[in-house]
Formats: sequence, C-alpha cells, structure tokens
Amino acid sequence: MKIKTRWVAVFVFAFSFLVCQQVKAASIAGKVVEVNEGDEITIFNLNRNVRIKLMAIDAPEKDQAFGAAAKQHLFDLVNDKFVSVEYQGVGQRSILIGRVLADGNDICAQMVRDGAAWFDASNQNLLTQEQRDIYYQSEQAARSEKRGLWQSGDAVAPWEFVKAQELKKASTPTAVVTSGNLNEPPKHSRPVAELTSMGLLRTSGGVARPLASLENMSWADGSISRSWRKFQASGENFSVMVPDGGKEAEQELSYDGRTLKTSYYAVIDGTSVYHVAWLKVPSVGETDAVAMQNMVRGFLAGLNESLGALSHSFECEASDSRNISSGGFMGREYELTGCPAPGIVRIYTKSMGDQRSFLSAVVFFKDETENVQRFLKSVSVGASKSEVKKTKTAQ
Repeated sequence: MKIKTRWVAVFVFAFSFLVCQQVKAASIAGKVVEVNEGDEITIFNLNRNVRIKLMAIDAPEKDQAFGAAAKQHLFDLVNDKFVSVEYQGVGQRSILIGRVLADGNDICAQMVRDGAAWFDASNQNLLTQEQRDIYYQSEQAARSEKRGLWQSGDAVAPWEFVKAQELKKASTPTAVVTSGNLNEPPKHSRPVAELTSMGLLRTSGGVARPLASLENMSWADGSISRSWRKFQASGENFSVMVPDGGKEAEQELSYDGRTLKTSYYAVIDGTSVYHVAWLKVPSVGETDAVAMQNMVRGFLAGLNESLGALSHSFECEASDSRNISSGGFMGREYELTGCPAPGIVRIYTKSMGDQRSFLSAVVFFKDETENVQRFLKSVSVGASKSEVKKTKTAQ
C-alpha cells in the first residue's frame, strides 16, 4: 500500500501537465468565442464553452462610463484568437478566474496598461510578486499618460461604482418617480464625448506597448500548419514522430529528499493534442507489472484532478488494455474514455538498476485522423546508442 501511494503521488505531479494543464498554475487553452464583459470572456475548450474572469483586474461595469469601451477593447485584443488561461480558482457561476495569455502577452496586464481596467489589488495574492509589480506599474503608466478611462480625471473604480449604485437604490423612495433626473448616473460617471470604443487607445500619441511579454504560445495554436519530425530527447532511449513547433520543458519535484526531473513535449495540431512525458524515479524493487498498474492509476488521478477544477461531470477511465512491450520495456496501450475528448495513451516502464524509467505518449482528439495513429505507432523504446556502446565496451 505504501508503494502504491508513493507512485500515485509522483504521477499526479508528472501528468498534471496533460491537455495544457500545469501544476504550479493549472491552465487550459481554447479559442475565444465571446467577450462577455470588459473583464470576462468565453473560450471553446475540448468541445465545450468555458467562461473566464480575467484575474486581478476590474473593468468598468457595463452600465458605467467606459464600460462599453472596455468591452470593445478586450474584444479587439482577443476575439477569435487562440488563448491560454492560467487559472487559480473558480468563482461565482462556475467561472474560472485566471490570467489570459495571447500572442505572447498577458491580456490582463494589457487591459490595465491601456487604461481599460483597474488593477484589483484585492486579488493580488493570486499573482507572483513580479506579476504584481507589472500590474501596478501598468496602472501607474496608464494614469500618467492619461490613457483610456484616465482621460477624464475623475474615473470611479467599478467596486466604488457598484457600492454607490447599491446605496442609491437603498435610498430611492418607493413612490413613483416623476423626474428622470433622479435616475441619472452621477456626473463623474458620464462618458467623455471624445472617448469611444474605437478611440480608447488613441491617446498620448499612440498605442501603449505591453509591459509584460510572456512565452510564445504558438505551440498551442491548432490553426498553424505543421510539419512532422522525429523527436528524441537528449540522452533518452525513445523516439516518436510529433508535429513540429511544440513546447519542450522540464520541471523539478522535491520528493523524499530527492529532486526528480519530469520532462515533456506538448503541441496542438488541428483539433488534436499530442503530449509526450518521460521521468526517472528511484526504484523500490517493484515488478514492471506493479509499476505499470500504479502508473496508470497515478496518470488517471492527475488527469481527473486537473479536469475536476473545470467540471465534475468528467471522469476519465482507461480501458481496452493492449500489450505493446518492446525494447526491454513493458508497454501497455489504453483507450481513454469519459474525458472531455476521446484519447489514447501508450505507457512504458523499465527498471534500470536503482532507477525506474517511465514514458507516456498521449493524444486527445476530436476525430481520429491518420496522424493520431502515426503518432502512436511511431513510439520506439529501447537502449540509446550511448547505452549500447557503453554495454559493448563493458563486455
């Protein structure tokens, strides 16, 4: 039982990378299909719509001055684009709260920088210190340059506007109002005539440049036409055909006083997500069959934990196991059912002295195209050239 718990813990970490969802800041990706408000969008992810509240910012309310302009500006920045969302929690009405990233930029910070939203310091604990500094500096720059809503000189923060509206409702007599003046918004909340949705950024001589430049997200853009290539990580004993232009990265995990390194390659091609992960962990004397069983359990635990942050209506399961052992590795292929999209995973394991090596090749797809099988059938495991040479030298 102790061994089982140990492996599950390791693989909850290792495979939470799946479907663009990561450990430190779980994430999803999708195409923006609607801009709901100045700080709220809807993306299409894995055959369903997911609503997103932009984290740590607050745009003017829809019935507040600049509300329409802020919404239009967000529309111009992200509509119909492929975005990644690093989410930190779930708010009211099951809306995800997260940072929206597009074209290498933090859209939340960009909205603040362009004078289309306030930095909401009440949520700054969701950001890193570096991010907090960027958001704060973005607002200060927009203020000093009188961009967007700061042109008026008497901009009212949305939370103050909402509070004022609530107080106004509470103090309004229940008798029939004979003058429309009582329902007019405060003078300071009226739009400035020259500030229109299209002209929001045309202040101080030009468009504000982003202060926060992030990683290139082209690897997660399914609309890009990709060529295929043979992928083989340096020093590893496997290879696989993958769509080019993907993201290769690694992350360290402190576990039992040791530092374990998890590496992965991820890419989206069309409507399919391709993911390869490899990991070496200390061996505890378990058989390949036991290690495989625990790996599958851990794989599903990590995947379902990530999906659970989005919806509890999904419960991925592995079925129709098939033996694909090769090159001294025990290998099994499983169909993934109950997930937001169909998937297939190939898992390999082998004990090598005091270490155990694991490899997974996973694909989620809308339609099972030739490329899905091309990816899976190309997985090759076995001794690397350096290992073969080392073995021959020893003999």
